[in-house]
Amino acid sequence: MTSWRNQLKSEITLKQLLESFGVGKKQLRQWFLQNLVFVNGVLEDEDFIVKYHDRIEIHDEEQIDETFDDFTPLPVILYEDDFLLAVDKDDARIVHSNDDALSHCVAKYYSSTNQSLKIRHLHRLDKATSGIVLYAKGFLSQAYYTSIWDGEQIQKTYTAIVEGKVSSKSFLIDKPIGKDRHQNNRYLVLPNGKPSKTQVEVISSSDTYSVLKCRLLTGRTHQIRVHLSSIHHPIIGDAYYGSQKEAKRMMLHASEARVPKFPTMEELIITSPLPKAMQDNIFMKK
Repeated sequence: MTSWRNQLKSEITLKQLLESFGVGKKQLRQWFLQNLVFVNGVLEDEDFIVKYHDRIEIHDEEQIDETFDDFTPLPVILYEDDFLLAVDKDDARIVHSNDDALSHCVAKYYSSTNQSLKIRHLHRLDKATSGIVLYAKGFLSQAYYTSIWDGEQIQKTYTAIVEGKVSSKSFLIDKPIGKDRHQNNRYLVLPNGKPSKTQVEVISSSDTYSVLKCRLLTGRTHQIRVHLSSIHHPIIGDAYYGSQKEAKRMMLHASEARVPKFPTMEELIITSPLPKAMQDNIFMKK
């Protein structure tokens, strides 16, 4: 995607600029027909020529539909600006669509900080996986991040503790992944599956376990879990994909996310510390 900064070096219309952020044609048509797009406080049409310091506002009211109660905990905030929120998920909470979901924790945080915002999670983590979850704080930033999510501009790195000693220091797992036809919500390496790539680096190892840094080059469901199981090094505590070792939790943590900072496009690095249960697992096995 061409940087909007480069586009502003030549004439660019308001419609073209919003399209460069990933906003769909249907949504743009709706905004302009309903007179919702303003520049420097003045209603403008789609052919308005945008200049570098112009302030663009979309007067599209958010529909707040998330709930929480007095017992809902506030999330751990890893990063926040006007367009993006990063929170630290524990290993016992799902991201969305549940009474005990992380989305309700975020809703409570928005309410407690007087931010009238809809919950817009950009991705999910499995319930048993902890770490970074990213939320867009408006439609425009959501459209932008969604449009680049599967590209190289978004880099997500996980820390995994697996069974056995991994001999290679650094390697790529390039194996297609598809649904298991015989078991719901389970995935396998299959010849006719979707292309799936995981870059793996060994951080430390012993005869019984290895600590790995796994960077997703594609974003398939359960990708790291399936790929590591396929090379006979399942994640400790992941009995669903073949782990034979008991643990307090599945040893998989979303530890780093590198994303362009909207709208400046500078690189933003967000990190999450390794949970104590995973640190204890490493120390116990040394």
